[in-house]
Amino acid sequence: MLKKYYKLALIQTSPLHLSNGDSNDSDSDLMKDSRNMPFIPGTGLAGALRDLLPRQEQEALFGWIRGEKQQASRVIVSDAVLPAGAREKDIHLTFRDGVSLDLFRGTAIKGAKYDLEAVETSLPYCAYLEWTGEEGDESLPLLEKLIKHITTAGLQLGGKTTRGYGAMKVSAWEKEFRFPADLSAWLTFSPRAEGTSDWAPVVGHPMETAWTEYRITFQVNGPIAVRVYSSAIGEADFTAMKNMNRKPVIPGTSWAGAFRHRMHELAQELSLPTESITAIDAFFGKMDGDLKRSAVQFSETEIQGGQELVLTRNALDRFTSAPAMSALFSAGYWYGGSGELRIRLEKKYHSTLLDQLLLAALKDLDTGLMTIGGNASTGLGQIRIDRVFADGEPFELQTEVKEG
Repeated sequence: MLKKYYKLALIQTSPLHLSNGDSNDSDSDLMKDSRNMPFIPGTGLAGALRDLLPRQEQEALFGWIRGEKQQASRVIVSDAVLPAGAREKDIHLTFRDGVSLDLFRGTAIKGAKYDLEAVETSLPYCAYLEWTGEEGDESLPLLEKLIKHITTAGLQLGGKTTRGYGAMKVSAWEKEFRFPADLSAWLTFSPRAEGTSDWAPVVGHPMETAWTEYRITFQVNGPIAVRVYSSAIGEADFTAMKNMNRKPVIPGTSWAGAFRHRMHELAQELSLPTESITAIDAFFGKMDGDLKRSAVQFSETEIQGGQELVLTRNALDRFTSAPAMSALFSAGYWYGGSGELRIRLEKKYHSTLLDQLLLAALKDLDTGLMTIGGNASTGLGQIRIDRVFADGEPFELQTEVKEG
């Protein structure tokens, strides 16, 4: 018999949202452990790992249930928790808000605003996997392949992963025991002991992916405003959204909303049939009034460089052109800088129509016909694309976006 253990260290590269089902501090509060620290439950980690495998391999490794018949999972997955010494100062809690927009008017839909609690931290979450079976069992190579893949490609956990949340960089170590020869060593072994000196590091090797990925590098032309509002005395009424490193960010939700809106506009301008509009909605996760997993993913973008400027303005009475009463406000905008956007398309949902509409929207982003963030009508949110890569290879928008 053989026992194999894996130790995983997961480090966030974007905000993490895992809802506990409560709405005391936001519409969707963060899941926390007895220390009031965020954690990733083993069920969530196992589900994310399982989702990376084809159906047959999922069942061979993680088990299955069919009516009254079932097969248990071959691997035990622990919660992923922050180190024992983690303190509140080590985590950065944020409240991200969002709103659904009317696709034709570009205005907020009444009653469709929401907020959620998310966390950012540079500390690693630690998790453990245990597999038990006989030599030659078909499920072990599947587990080994899976761990090698995530050490190269990373992993996304929690909610809103298709909108850039929960991205994790993964390091992994392994250790195995063969019985009865290693019984004594196993009895004194504790997978939760600190350190990895007696573990073997896992060398990554990516699996064949089910996604096509576009990586876009760009420059911000002028001001941009993905806004966070404040009522604190001495602060601007709204400023640019920032992450724990105080860098301005464009969340994946903003990218997704902008692309979906522009693709709808293009479909209307081309007088495409209703079926095409339905296909766009389904592509972004809405179908016949219901929700489904989006077939397109947008990363969160951190803006490098540039500077923040705060402007104080006043609304004017449209009839007298005099300053309106109680309408003085301050706004913080981010000027300039550069960033990177990653867009991933699920291959099984590829179609010529959706690919062309997405690339046309990307071209419009480059030319300024499509903007990102608020106050677009006053010239904000314009971006100039530097380079585009498709699955790591240089990609020319000018030659790929064709008529029809």
